[in-house]
Amino acid sequence: GTVPLNNAFEEFAIRDMSTMIPIMFLIIMIILVLTLRSFWGIVLPMGLLITSVMFPVFLFIGWLNFSLTNATVNVIQILVAVAIADSVHVLAVFYKQIRQGKSKQEAVRVTIHKNFIACLITSVTTAIGFYSLLTQSLPPFQDLGLFAGTGTLYAFYASLFTMPALLLVLPIRTHVGVNKLKEKGSSERTSNLIEKFEHGINKNQVLIRWSSLIVAIAAAGLITLIEMDSTALKFF
Repeated sequence: GTVPLNNAFEEFAIRDMSTMIPIMFLIIMIILVLTLRSFWGIVLPMGLLITSVMFPVFLFIGWLNFSLTNATVNVIQILVAVAIADSVHVLAVFYKQIRQGKSKQEAVRVTIHKNFIACLITSVTTAIGFYSLLTQSLPPFQDLGLFAGTGTLYAFYASLFTMPALLLVLPIRTHVGVNKLKEKGSSERTSNLIEKFEHGINKNQVLIRWSSLIVAIAAAGLITLIEMDSTALKFF
């Protein structure tokens, strides 16, 4: 019946959260270690991820008495993907400036200058996409859009305001002389990869344009086949 099925959905959701989310966070930490190679480069993004998820949950569920449903429980995975993007952009530029010998103040200034507009546009447009779910007639999906959109905007605020402020006061150390050599070698390898990538795009630009157009037209046509249904018995 419906009642046992809904209860099973909740139990499986909790079970998945207790296993998949720790694995997801572990994978993210490993990638951060390999890319940023910094203690604070791991702690700050992970702290931002946790607060970005907890903010809408505490706000809407804890304070405004919204319900946690089969739809809204997915907000954790959504916000992890959204929040990690802005924080990694900020930290990557910051540590690059630090390894080039700049002071923390100058590195933060350059980081904000390079990332603010891009992160603002992506965060606002992503939040608008989530908030568009408020037009749905199904309350669980409306709540999902509200949670995810609010969490996206909070992640932007934390990445471009809170994180730079913390970077200024945290004891971030770097051996400038050694890191300059590493940075030079890393920059050369990165430049070669970028040049090859650009060459591939220029060489196949006609194919890329037509294939992108075909995919966009096909996707636009398939959108009409999407149906929103919250009846659990019809999921199988």
